[in-house]
Amino acid sequence: RVRRVDPEGVLVDNPPAIYRRLQREFERVRPPDDFAARLFFEGLPLGLDFPSSLRYVEPEADINLSARFDPSSIADLLKSFRDYALSIKAESKIVMFRARRPSSFAERIITRSGRILLLPMNDTIAHEVGVEHVLTEDDVHALAMEQLHNEATLMADFAAEIERISSFERGSELYAPIMYRRYVVGYLALVGGNHARKNFDAEIVDHVREFCSVLAYSLNENGYFEGAVRPEPTQAEIVDISASGMLVALPVDSPEIAAGAGVEVSVDTTLKTIRVGARVVRTIASSDRLFLALRFIEVESEDSSYLLKVLYGDQYDGTIERQSDIEVNPEL
Repeated sequence: RVRRVDPEGVLVDNPPAIYRRLQREFERVRPPDDFAARLFFEGLPLGLDFPSSLRYVEPEADINLSARFDPSSIADLLKSFRDYALSIKAESKIVMFRARRPSSFAERIITRSGRILLLPMNDTIAHEVGVEHVLTEDDVHALAMEQLHNEATLMADFAAEIERISSFERGSELYAPIMYRRYVVGYLALVGGNHARKNFDAEIVDHVREFCSVLAYSLNENGYFEGAVRPEPTQAEIVDISASGMLVALPVDSPEIAAGAGVEVSVDTTLKTIRVGARVVRTIASSDRLFLALRFIEVESEDSSYLLKVLYGDQYDGTIERQSDIEVNPEL
């Protein structure tokens, strides 16, 4: 029951009882003062010498190993792309960022976003293929303004390029990044020639998108990224913790972490360091921090017992007590 409402807050009565969701195994509590967390994300960052993107893509997450794509041979895979370009009467180019960095307008935009740039811009196709894969017109303008804010020297070049693509009339151009985790390792380009289809349609865009995913998978499978170093740990603030997971806060400019990503957690305490395997189940971004909800999936029994004792007291053994006389509404 609400007792009072004023500018400083709301005063309410204590509820007669508090129930928690049974899916949550343990109560979350504030961490002890001597707890500190270090996170090691699976493959993030890898220390590879490629430009990084706002987007994070697992090399196996978005591929369809159909008959038209054979990832066993990189050379055969690249030849199939060139053959496909010829079949639609378009010029093709494959650029890798191993020895160079993005410099042109298109290269900077697709590297920053990790998404396909289609010219002329077509929001209908972007939504048909998926705006998580293809840039909309608003996306392109927003990214261009961001780049200009960071590098004022680009003003003249970018202004001319924005004017060019906004009134794009000659055939089609397509620039598709090759994503490996958060890195853009290169890109594919298609340019419609005099005899090409007037505009690339959603089928062509989706074909190239799928090809990029398979190519990244093939590069990984064939050892292109070997030699990646183990990352430095990410220091995290523990917001709350239980024996089965924790909520942590990272700086807002941390690399994007997708739900489902694996993470190794080291919880440093005065007496010992606990290492657990965890999975990101939820991400929440605020104006100044990125919150990650982690579920522990691999905990040694000794470490689990230690957490139970430190977090809940010597007598707590993890048993959940339920009152048999509580009536539960099955519709809730």
